Amino acid sequence: MKKLFLTICFIAAAFSAHADVIEVNNAEELKQREIGRPVAPVKDDRIPDGSDQEEIANFIKERLLSKKVIIDSFNEDDPNHLSSMNVQHSADYIDRMEQENKSTFEQIYDKALARISAQDETEKADTIHNRQTMEAQNRRQKQDWRRPAPDFPVVNITLPPRGTKVLAPAKEHIPFMFSDIEILPTGQISIEETIVVLANGQKLKHGLTRSLPRYSVSRDGTRHPIQVNLDSVTINDSPLPYKLETRANRTFIIPDKNYLLSPGVYTYKFKYIVNRHIWEYDDFNEFYWDVTGSNWNLVVARAGAIVTLPGQSKALGQTALTGTRGNLQSQAAIFSGDNNSFGFAATSPLFIGEGLHLLISLPKTDFIPVDWSQRFSWFLDDYGEIIVSIIGLIAILGAYYISWRQLQTTRNRSSGLKRSAPMLRLLAFNTFDKRSFVSFLLEAFKKQLIDFSAQSDGITFIKKSDNTSSLSRNEKKALQAIFGQGSKTTLNSAEKLPLERAFNFIRRDTLHKFRLFILRTNLGYILFSVGMLLLSELFIALMSYNVIHDFSLLLIGSAVLGLCIWLFGRSFKPRWLSLITKTVCTVTAVIMILYLSLYFRLLTCILIFVMIYGIINYTGLFARRTGLIKNNIKEAVDFASYLKNNAEHISLGREFLNQQANIFALEAQESYRASANIKDFYRLDAAKQIMEIL
Repeated sequence: MKKLFLTICFIAAAFSAHADVIEVNNAEELKQREIGRPVAPVKDDRIPDGSDQEEIANFIKERLLSKKVIIDSFNEDDPNHLSSMNVQHSADYIDRMEQENKSTFEQIYDKALARISAQDETEKADTIHNRQTMEAQNRRQKQDWRRPAPDFPVVNITLPPRGTKVLAPAKEHIPFMFSDIEILPTGQISIEETIVVLANGQKLKHGLTRSLPRYSVSRDGTRHPIQVNLDSVTINDSPLPYKLETRANRTFIIPDKNYLLSPGVYTYKFKYIVNRHIWEYDDFNEFYWDVTGSNWNLVVARAGAIVTLPGQSKALGQTALTGTRGNLQSQAAIFSGDNNSFGFAATSPLFIGEGLHLLISLPKTDFIPVDWSQRFSWFLDDYGEIIVSIIGLIAILGAYYISWRQLQTTRNRSSGLKRSAPMLRLLAFNTFDKRSFVSFLLEAFKKQLIDFSAQSDGITFIKKSDNTSSLSRNEKKALQAIFGQGSKTTLNSAEKLPLERAFNFIRRDTLHKFRLFILRTNLGYILFSVGMLLLSELFIALMSYNVIHDFSLLLIGSAVLGLCIWLFGRSFKPRWLSLITKTVCTVTAVIMILYLSLYFRLLTCILIFVMIYGIINYTGLFARRTGLIKNNIKEAVDFASYLKNNAEHISLGREFLNQQANIFALEAQESYRASANIKDFYRLDAAKQIMEIL
């Protein structure tokens, strides 16, 4: 029922030529059956002799115009008559409208239109591929086609090439499409298409979009991408900015910027050059083209083409079929001339999903052999994305190898790390605890910012200086938490809240500095790896038609994949939350890879995923204690041994004051006792009592 109203829309047009039906299941069978058995040219005295190509083109265009249509004269004095929507009705229709207000058929027509317009693209695609439904609809359409007069609104339209005036249904469709195709000796194909559309603000709200195949497929199933160079697009002879964009298996010629197309009649002209669409075999070359593209959700009332061959040799075979894949029929006429030009015309309207398919076999002698540079360019078209992705992955793996080799050296990598006592303890023991906090207080004592001593009622803290410029913001907040607005305080187990607040500030400060140190240590690898990823994605985008769009798409996809990989490696409590997170991340990553594969090769998308995984995984490995900070940890452990083994020497003078915080943080205090040389600044006993209070 979906195509019933479309049949009625076009009963005003009829074609005089009807050929026998040949059922072909697919394009491969079409090629196998038709090669070497060309359709015999139509013999007609009215057909041009072929000496004038322009005469042939005009003949084909006029051949598309049915002589069995209702023709109504335009008002020649009206300057806007070419784009007007002046609706005309048949006498029978007007009589019914006067008597019954609206005919039963008109009600059925409007209901069918509303139902069709409400269908989404998926339902339309399913209908197109449902062969049994389509065959039944086509039979009903052919029966209704022979009705004598229209019973619906029609509109005046002027069709090229000579301004023939016809009436067409006042519903969105393509009344006329003609393609001028020239096959060049280089194998390139120059195409100029003239498309007349009737728009009413529904499907063509933002103008006409042309769909072309993205890949060309040979007889043995080999495929490669087709190169398309867009020359120009005009609407009613006015230039209009358009661009190329690839999606899945199609290349679309779409408006550069969205624009609103007012209801009316418009003539589009698309000019572009197609390359890599001539297949070379041992004894012949072959050209296949779908004139209408079979991708519009619109009826094409009249479709035709003229194909000019290269050289002077005759074509080995040619055929034209109409319909959908799996249901092709020879409802097309072929006209040939002496100058190697062939005209093709569909002898019936092409409904949604149907196309006019041309297949021509050509002698190899008419083509210039492809040179090495051209074949190399084609090689890059076929494998460029994959090659760039592999190079990027190798570079990232190489950076990982080089960084890992650096772990085998003894070079000091502690540059930029402030070796405070809490930081040394974090490196050596991988923890921040009460001893780490007390070692900070011992460092503040060394800097003469504070003093503390053990009393009978607790630990007394005395502020000795307000000059805290050498401290970080969190360290300043820690001292502020201990002293408040005063300069002296006594804290014990009953009043330890200020110490706990100060503990949290120092813990936060130490861990923050440690994470920044790890980031700086890994920064070289991270920047190089991310740079190689971005560079790979940029080169991949440069190989496409829409560089900015594709590069942005790769960036967004990489960010989503990176987040999924990072969350997948995290553990959450409770366990069910972790399981849900991992499941969602896995599904999201798969969906994103499949979505990116609509624009890029699937293998390219997988390689990008591997690069992102490698960057995140290797960064995590380097951030571990056995990674790039391994040497720093070893130095902290060796320094603890040094303090223990050299206690006798350090206890002789002020060197003890400088190392007292480190001695306490690295648990070397057992080797140090209060002696006459260090009793004035010995605070290890008081430090133990502070730990007991905490």
